[in-house]
Amino acid sequence: MHLQKLPDGSIRLSRLNPWDVQTFRSLPALADYTAAPEAERRLLPAPAIESDLTPEMAMDWVEYVVPELRESFAESFTTVMADLETLSLDPGPEAEDAGDGVADDAEEQGEPSPSGQKSTAKGNVSQQAVEEMQEVEEEPPMPHFVLTIPGDHAEAWFRAMNQARIVLSIRYGIDSERVPELGRLLEAGQLEYWFQYELFVSLQGWLVEAVLNPE
Repeated sequence: MHLQKLPDGSIRLSRLNPWDVQTFRSLPALADYTAAPEAERRLLPAPAIESDLTPEMAMDWVEYVVPELRESFAESFTTVMADLETLSLDPGPEAEDAGDGVADDAEEQGEPSPSGQKSTAKGNVSQQAVEEMQEVEEEPPMPHFVLTIPGDHAEAWFRAMNQARIVLSIRYGIDSERVPELGRLLEAGQLEYWFQYELFVSLQGWLVEAVLNPE
């Protein structure tokens, strides 16, 4: 993945592989804290120690502030998912050389030799070998994608990834200060969550440094 801040303030993510794209598309699910009460408490904290709150203050917080926070979270994910709809295939730096490496038909196939073989750029091989080589289907290269995010959407992306990061940390015991028990995560089929967590941490750091607080 390549990260770039463009002159107009927008953000360009290029060389995104399918896993990167799927991780971004999974952000709403990864950030779902309905089954993680501790994550909900961190994302929707009380304004003070609960014992210091009057009943009226607690009611006002639940009635007015919490819905606004939830709405803010939802808006962030709406923005992120809308941006992902603008994904396009990334031609990559090799696109300019797309015509290179294509051999001329005559040069590639060569002329039949008296022994019934063809002389090719790869040497003399039998007709049967040539036919077998032609039948082999090469595995297509992994596609890559490019995404341009408006500069004023950077904060929404940061909030969405931050929410997902907090939920992943609490649900699966992943901590940015130490490497988790990878064997435990692997056995539980949860190792991918660690990679997703690390991706979000890295992108959040870059957004803060390059976009949200460049100075």
